[in-house]
Amino acid sequence: MATYKNAFFLLCVLLATKSFAINIVSHPINGLVFEDAGGPYPKLLTKLNDAIDTEFSLKVIPLKRAVYHFENKHDNCLLSGNSLTIKTPGKYLISNPLSEIKLHFFNLQHMPPITNFNDLNQNMLIGGILGIEDLYKKILPEKHRLALVSSDEQSINMLVAKRVQAILGFMPDLNAHLDILHYDERFVLYHGSDNLICHDTQENRDYLQQIDQALKDIKASPTYDEIMP
Repeated sequence: MATYKNAFFLLCVLLATKSFAINIVSHPINGLVFEDAGGPYPKLLTKLNDAIDTEFSLKVIPLKRAVYHFENKHDNCLLSGNSLTIKTPGKYLISNPLSEIKLHFFNLQHMPPITNFNDLNQNMLIGGILGIEDLYKKILPEKHRLALVSSDEQSINMLVAKRVQAILGFMPDLNAHLDILHYDERFVLYHGSDNLICHDTQENRDYLQQIDQALKDIKASPTYDEIMP
């Protein structure tokens, strides 16, 4: 009888300590999350979850669908800008920043950089991304009009085709395009971060507590700079 009790106790311990799977949804983030679920952020998530011995899945779908999936509780967490894509971030759990992000005006290198709003022609369009219109409305004077598309690549193509005078984009997202684009580092339109945004459950609370500690440890090591652009 003691043997069965010991075996039952061991099973309970194993079940209590067994890692659970976390489902994460994201949208493509230029240079950071690719459509095939590759890129620096997925590599960082793999390192973090390995460090805390937790299984996770990551699916990458278009921005509006990703937000819909998350808000309707198809996933534990959303990887995105913490106040850009979610209208009520206060109701969710937010991880420490995976990285900081800054919004700038970009244009082609043969054109003068945009250093203030007066450099913009109010009769010409500005390129931007669908899904974060609320942010644009907060920072842009009303006289400026937007041409919204679904990706940074499409926005850059509009700029090359001279359909817009400049585009709105984030750093470090557009690092990979600085061979043709440039921007004024001093003219920052928005300063925020990319985070894991999770539903407020005890499971997710425990998960983020571990992730935040693992992220702190990785940022203190060379590993973070090796992964992130």
